[in-house]
Amino acid sequence: MVMSVNPILSPAGKKFFNNLLERDQDGYRPTLSWLQRMPNDHTAPQIVATLEKIRFLQQAQVPAWDLAAINPNR
Repeated sequence: MVMSVNPILSPAGKKFFNNLLERDQDGYRPTLSWLQRMPNDHTAPQIVATLEKIRFLQQAQVPAWDLAAINPNR
């Protein structure tokens, strides 16, 4: 089954993916590495950081992406 990723790769989607690779405000790490960083403790700052990541992805409308037709091994 072939799935079109055109809705995800719209101009706004391309911009979102490009922005993930740009360095943060400090010029140190790309946003993608921030998203990949796992919490290492059960503290309030770690919970807040996780909630900030969830909010970031929700604002980018990532939960609305239809990925049902993509092979899970991809």
